[in-house]
Amino acid sequence: MPARLPALALLPLGALALAGGLSAQPANQSREASRAPAAGTVKPVAPPAPAPAAPPAVISRKQELQVTLSADGKTVYVVGMILEGSFHKFDAVLRSAPDVRVVHLSSAGGYTIEARLMAALVRKRKLDTYVEFYCASACTQVFVAGRQRVIGPLGQIGFHQAVQVGDRGMAGKVRPRTYRKLTQTTVFGVNGNDTLRLAYELADVDPAFIDKALTYGHENMWLPPAKELLEARVITRQA
Repeated sequence: MPARLPALALLPLGALALAGGLSAQPANQSREASRAPAAGTVKPVAPPAPAPAAPPAVISRKQELQVTLSADGKTVYVVGMILEGSFHKFDAVLRSAPDVRVVHLSSAGGYTIEARLMAALVRKRKLDTYVEFYCASACTQVFVAGRQRVIGPLGQIGFHQAVQVGDRGMAGKVRPRTYRKLTQTTVFGVNGNDTLRLAYELADVDPAFIDKALTYGHENMWLPPAKELLEARVITRQA
């Protein structure tokens, strides 16, 4: 585990931010952060251990991502912080699970580069996404990549800006958006906030909603109500 990761706890904690919004670039670059559904393809089964069993406030900011498969092989549970290596964990499980239909997310965020790659797999496999309790910051990239995007009655989706993080894990400045033309296959050397914007645009989220989401600082977190998420096309349905 790199020495800088424990410093995540030094980030200001606001509105369940839980150190979300951090992102990763290649080693030579600065790091930049960012109840049951109705019948249909989105139908989570009883989760295997470890599975989210409590509201998001108790999710550890130091918990590395755990990716597990349901007994019937149709649901992948993604729980914890999206840190270095998370994409490879997610990819390995998906490769072993051809029948997966739903990605069940419970994460306070992490590195946007890892989340970006995970989101690409969700789009490629045309999977649905579901949030029972909480998905914020970099996790939102994975969530909005879903074909059907559903939250439970207690589900919350959190948004804020990405922030640069130095080698010691300290939060730095926020890089303003650029107007670089990106595609869903663009990976390296990307402004974290451009990354978040691209993820939301690919999901056809309302542009005004995207603009608002990226005005919240990394020390804060915007948790829109389900009605607003639905109107902005962030979610397709609330269970």
